[in-house]
Amino acid sequence: MKIVLQQAGTALYFKSLERWTSKPQEALDFLLCERAMHFVTEQHLSEVDVVAFPESGPTKLIANAATAARPCGQPEL
Repeated sequence: MKIVLQQAGTALYFKSLERWTSKPQEALDFLLCERAMHFVTEQHLSEVDVVAFPESGPTKLIANAATAARPCGQPEL
């Protein structure tokens, strides 16, 4: 599964500091949702979603990094 960051307003994906891309395959893979969330916090990013692209298909799973109420991958109670 590829874990990337996507700007909510532009739909661009994070590639590197100061660089964003429209192609998810060029985006930096954080490997773990927690790493992506930590990066968002450390860099003071806003309006960014954590997006997971499962290997099994084109479906993407999205969580808003700023408003996530629970750690990535944990089910709701």
